[in-house]
Amino acid sequence: MSDYDADADDDDPHRDNNNNGKKKRRLNEQDEEEKEKGETDRDFYDKSKFDHLFSGLSIWLEFEENGDLDDQMKDLQLSCGSKECGVHSFLPHVTILYNVIDKKAADGTSHQVSNAEATLKECWKTFAATEESKGDGPQEEHGIVTSKEKISSHKVSASDWMYFHYPKSADSGKGFGCSISLLLIEKSSWLDRLHQVCTNAFGQGDRDKFVPHLSLVYAPEDREKLLVEYTQKQRKKGLFLNEPMAVKYLSLWSTEGRICDWRPILKIPV
Repeated sequence: MSDYDADADDDDPHRDNNNNGKKKRRLNEQDEEEKEKGETDRDFYDKSKFDHLFSGLSIWLEFEENGDLDDQMKDLQLSCGSKECGVHSFLPHVTILYNVIDKKAADGTSHQVSNAEATLKECWKTFAATEESKGDGPQEEHGIVTSKEKISSHKVSASDWMYFHYPKSADSGKGFGCSISLLLIEKSSWLDRLHQVCTNAFGQGDRDKFVPHLSLVYAPEDREKLLVEYTQKQRKKGLFLNEPMAVKYLSLWSTEGRICDWRPILKIPV
């Protein structure tokens, strides 16, 4: 380049604009790198441990004692690890709502337990009245209580086995960071009505869609292979599928903290 050309570049009115454009591109590239790095950092955690902290109050359906199911859950939980890696036992249940907010609470919080108890009792009364009006509930004939839909009103059935990987990055960062083996539960009119009644009173909680299921274990993410193989094996056997399970309680639980911290608050006989 000649001296004249160098001087010309120094005096070029477009030079600063060009440099600014290059600088902006570099900054944009750095922003993208930082963004990608941030996403990677958020996804980086110890996948050999399950340490999710659950929230709020939850509404469950609990079942009559089923020794086979209880044993299956305990064996599976033991095979997935110990308490040290976050694997804990829990009662078999179908969650109607998770992390609910009691709409009737004076300050709008989700932790006014006494108020939530009263609300759930009202939910059950509303549901029972709806059941009777549709002819699904108990009927009295000659002094004997019968039911037109006794099985569907008081029992649920599993339709399939399923494995579910739920990383912390799922659901906009609300994922539990675990591997789950579960039984999918057949939907029914009475189950949908109960869910709707509870949703009307408490809101939809943390789930946009009601997919009834019975979780068998919450395990660390690195147990994925074990649970995939287990689930496939049980599916072939058809274990627990299409076998009605008797519902015993509609219950309210505190699901704050880890699984070992969960505690029952109210159990309404079904």
